Amino acid sequence: MKLSRCILTFCFALFCLVRLVLADEGALVPVKASFDSQLKEIQNDYNVKNRLWPINYERDLADLQKAFQSQGDLEGWQAVKLEMDRFKQGKIISEADLVDEPSQLKDLQERYISGSDVCELERDRSLVDLYERYQAKLLSMQTELTKAGKMKDALEVNGELKKVESSEELSLARANIEAKGGQEELFAGDEDEDVETSSDESEEDLEPVVEDPDGCVVYYSKKPPSAREMDTRRFQG
Repeated sequence: MKLSRCILTFCFALFCLVRLVLADEGALVPVKASFDSQLKEIQNDYNVKNRLWPINYERDLADLQKAFQSQGDLEGWQAVKLEMDRFKQGKIISEADLVDEPSQLKDLQERYISGSDVCELERDRSLVDLYERYQAKLLSMQTELTKAGKMKDALEVNGELKKVESSEELSLARANIEAKGGQEELFAGDEDEDVETSSDESEEDLEPVVEDPDGCVVYYSKKPPSAREMDTRRFQG
């Protein structure tokens, strides 16, 4: 009986302590915690994509080189080999790096050109969207807290709002979007568009390009043309 009373007393005291902590933490704490969590998620997503696109490009180059080898196209094979060697040096593709021939290699380069810039652009768009939603939330909270007479909390929210409005991260993200906003998003096809596949094609039929340490497996469905497809294209041309 005494043990039960002790347990009940302890639980009640713990409950009161938790309520006291929650009451004192202020209205801003949970909102800011959610913002910080989403901010970290955006950066983590950027890190994964920025690490994966060079790996995907090298994988596609290797597949294209095999296609040329299977066709017996030595010049095509050599062209891909040169691009593979060049890319290993700097992990970047620019307009100056685009080849004229073979067309299959040029098409592949154009799909991946400015991969790092595109990753940054996606990240910055997400950042601006998050910051603007956070600002709107803070403004709403400031108004409601002021009406309720909770001036201490309202002033705390106002201070956070000023920090957000003068954020260097937000300014840089907006500047980058303005400078690079016209570029195509390389990963839009993977995330936003529905890729049409044949009835007998499924994710299980695709080989994983790379498995991220966090368990993210990326599949590649737009494979370079096979030797037969390349022969057909040349015949039609």
